[in-house]
Amino acid sequence: MKANQTTKVRALTTRNMKHETLWSQDFEELEINHFTTTLGIKVAVPNEANERFFFNLIFDPSIIDLVVQETNRYARKKLANERTRLDKWKDLIAQELIAYFGMCIIMGINNLPRISMYWSSDSFIGNSGVQNVMTKNRFEEISQYIHFSDSSQEPPPGDDNYDRLFKVRLILANILENIQSIYELSKNLSVDKGMIAFKGRLSFRQ
Repeated sequence: MKANQTTKVRALTTRNMKHETLWSQDFEELEINHFTTTLGIKVAVPNEANERFFFNLIFDPSIIDLVVQETNRYARKKLANERTRLDKWKDLIAQELIAYFGMCIIMGINNLPRISMYWSSDSFIGNSGVQNVMTKNRFEEISQYIHFSDSSQEPPPGDDNYDRLFKVRLILANILENIQSIYELSKNLSVDKGMIAFKGRLSFRQ
């Protein structure tokens, strides 16, 4: 097929009758424009690029700063009435958060039954790389308080601005924007949905 050609196919149309979608036997012409977009990564990748380079393309400084700010805000709010624990709390910083995310990625690759097992003294179980980056207590502390938005600003249910994804909306929008700016998908995509039993409660459809 030449670049300036278009493909014409015949497609079935649907019609809605009393909220029920039915197939029609009437065919209609459907014109599909030729796919001409340049595919792949849209940023210059230096020869010495490592995993940190690609991580920074998606998790830019604005995202990291947002999570650091909201995590510290939430931790201090939750510990406000526990003076002893508040005095022991150490504010999260950007480098520590990046290390935390890196550990989460490693844990996804080197999967163990329990988080505590990464700090096991058994050389056949423990992960020395994880152990050298952060203590178990600090990792669990960050996991307990990590936050992506200011909960006090969340609109209540029923409000015109209510958003069920408010707690992660900012970071999701940021990451999506970054991904779209650095990579162009191909014409043919496969969208898969994992068929995993879910017994929790979800108030909206994915």
